[in-house]
Amino acid sequence: MNAFTSLHLLITVLVALLAMFLLAGQCRLLLVMKRVRKVAPSIEARTHTSLVVLTRYTLIVEISAVLLLLLTIPVVAFNSLSWQHVFTTTFGKSLILETLLLLGICILGLALSAMFHPHLKNELHKYRYVQKRYHHASMQTETQHKMSSLEQQLILREERLTATLRHITQLARWVLVIAIGVVLCVSLTTIFATLPTTPTKAAQSNTSNTPRTAMSPFVKTVTTTDNQYRVTLTVTPNRFGANTFTVRVVNATTDTLATNVHASLALTMLDMSMGTDILPLQADGRGQLSGKGSLSMAGNWQILISIRTPDAVLHVATVMLWTI
Repeated sequence: MNAFTSLHLLITVLVALLAMFLLAGQCRLLLVMKRVRKVAPSIEARTHTSLVVLTRYTLIVEISAVLLLLLTIPVVAFNSLSWQHVFTTTFGKSLILETLLLLGICILGLALSAMFHPHLKNELHKYRYVQKRYHHASMQTETQHKMSSLEQQLILREERLTATLRHITQLARWVLVIAIGVVLCVSLTTIFATLPTTPTKAAQSNTSNTPRTAMSPFVKTVTTTDNQYRVTLTVTPNRFGANTFTVRVVNATTDTLATNVHASLALTMLDMSMGTDILPLQADGRGQLSGKGSLSMAGNWQILISIRTPDAVLHVATVMLWTI
């Protein structure tokens, strides 16, 4: 195992641990708040304990979410994702969804820390102030009207504290749902990033013992992006595994075969992040260029044909290929 593979494995394990830590922290927050509602003797005690719990566990969840967001950068780098892969592969779509969910957790966590937490603290301060006035008035034998007014204020403050705690609990439940989604997305990206790119020995044995149906070669003619050359690509036998790639280049202006060019192919699997294989082609003496390469799995492939002419100008064309 080389250093690159070891670092990739370390990043993958770290992402999985952070995702589980994020989910565990949010579950713990809701469990503690539920226990506080049952055990705390008064609304004041419930609110005070909830403030302490929110401060501790919201920080844990926020740190985990931010670290996961930062780790998406090396994840993209290790899997050699292009913008096209991000939007067309299962790995890329899962990574996009994971990033959006993590941003949602950060926003909700910021709302808890910057809005609901100070609001709850302020409501608790007001409740204690009214409660202190109520107890002081009861000891001073104040008038019935004043006692009734203070009692109404105390009830109002209790209702506001209860409503704020209820809103915080609902918000925390939404964060839990999003955290579950993050764990699922991390699982998908881990699976699709670590699937083997070559068949196992058992699969190769089964393949060799199973008769294959005859496949027709894939033939496609395209024009380069600058419209100067027509390129015919032939893939034989056109199935996953070893194939022969042949390119025939014709000058679009003179309609003559271009024999003094150099060409290479870039093979990219679109259904899974597997990187890009570069296949240089050699002239075969018959006015064509060919080379042997491998399509390591069945599915959608993008083949980028690069042609370099003697004047050092690069001409490119793209072919989409489906293989079984």
